[in-house]
Amino acid sequence: MRPLTPDQLRLRAELAAAQEQIVTLLRSAVGESLGPEQAQAVAEEARAWRGANVFRLVRYLSDRPDALSRPSSDCPTCVVRLLAVLTAVGHGDKVALVPCGDCGRTEPLPTNNGPEGRLCSRCAGRRAKKPCARCGKVAGIYARRPEGGICNPCRNKEPDAKEECADCHRMMISYRRLPDGTSLCQTCAPKNIQTCCRCGRLRRGNALTSDGPVCGGCYSSPARLCGVCGQIVPIVARADGTRPDTCDQCYKRHEKTCAICERVRPGHHINGGVGPFHCDTCRPREKCACALCGQVAKIKVFWPRGPVCNSCYRTALSTPAPCASCNRQRILIGQTAEGTLLCRACSFPDEPVERCSACDEPADLYSGRRCPRCTLAARVTDLLSADGASVAQPLQPLAAVLTGADNPYRVLQWLRRSPTAHLLGRLALDPEALNHKSLDTLPQRAATAYVRGLLVTAGILPPRDENLALLTNWVARTVAELPARHANLIRPFAEWHIIRDARRRSSRGRYLSRTQG
Repeated sequence: MRPLTPDQLRLRAELAAAQEQIVTLLRSAVGESLGPEQAQAVAEEARAWRGANVFRLVRYLSDRPDALSRPSSDCPTCVVRLLAVLTAVGHGDKVALVPCGDCGRTEPLPTNNGPEGRLCSRCAGRRAKKPCARCGKVAGIYARRPEGGICNPCRNKEPDAKEECADCHRMMISYRRLPDGTSLCQTCAPKNIQTCCRCGRLRRGNALTSDGPVCGGCYSSPARLCGVCGQIVPIVARADGTRPDTCDQCYKRHEKTCAICERVRPGHHINGGVGPFHCDTCRPREKCACALCGQVAKIKVFWPRGPVCNSCYRTALSTPAPCASCNRQRILIGQTAEGTLLCRACSFPDEPVERCSACDEPADLYSGRRCPRCTLAARVTDLLSADGASVAQPLQPLAAVLTGADNPYRVLQWLRRSPTAHLLGRLALDPEALNHKSLDTLPQRAATAYVRGLLVTAGILPPRDENLALLTNWVARTVAELPARHANLIRPFAEWHIIRDARRRSSRGRYLSRTQG
């Protein structure tokens, strides 16, 4: 072993003295509860126990008595890490984390240098954006070309950007490279599954909090000042060069006019953000042969069965069938080599089984992580109740009819889109007024007739001869609009001849409407 030179011996002595000084300064700043061994462990974890960071930390702690309780915005990176480690080991009451100079957050750690102080990785990346040499959009530079730096969307448009995915065999942007040289797209690449610290489920982590990872269903963005309405609310769009921090409501109010349907709706500019604005409905979609119907159409979604057009997608969602593997009534999106159809859980057996948060049964989940049957019960309760908590006693038979349907998927679609469901919700606000007389005062459209039929089926209204009732109501309305001298002649004829004959035929069960007769 070669002997150390005088300069090396001197550096080692200075390093040892600086390490002892770090322990002393940390204990004086935090307190005697921080032992010498723990102070050394904290400095090692912050990467401030070796190399030049030792001397940077000594100079920073020596020059400022309140260096840890009131850290400066231009402190060294090792100090940012040191404060985070001290907070994690239980000394957060004696120290203060360094906030980002732009967004003010302390997570992720602001380890990047900025003109006004420390910056987190998000804000540093946002400040590093430059105009793309092709589209001109201000974005992060992803690759260098002879004309200059280009953004990621422009790189993805190049002919050699897409590769065949080893799982779905589509030409997609490579997201993860496998050891054999093949690649996986973002959809097929394995997800980083973690246990959510709030619900306890194995899900993709949406955020890493002090309590642990949080899934997307449990995570809610922290509230801060909206730059449009001035309220302290969760922010959905961060500030950039064209707008301030924007909450959900203000973001929706800043919609644009679609170039196709000319309606003011949410959407985006096509062609990498420089083309005309298209709403989410009118945005261009890829055209290819649908795997279900075989027709060349715009593709709504890519399933393991293949690309699915919009018409087949809606049909598949409303017509579930027994899965060939688990035999549960599910939406079938995959298939075996023999051609039998599979549900999502059986198509991806390695993924955690999604269970309903209400009944804990495996199912296709809707909002609130509930199965179609539990979702239907919740939406029927919300439709037929004034407070959204419980259905009034007179309407409970109707709720039982709606929730007891064999196919809850179709009833959910009916509740979401049918004008009859909207009419039923308005009438349910006053259950005592649900009678034939009140319904006769409404415009006699198909929705009114359907609501009446539902109430009769549920036993809330007594059955009656609707053809006779329509005739009687029509005569009453028509005669009421006539002049008095005409009404005195027509009313006796209508009531004693036309309606009397209709009642006699109805009592014999032979009275039909004009379209049926």
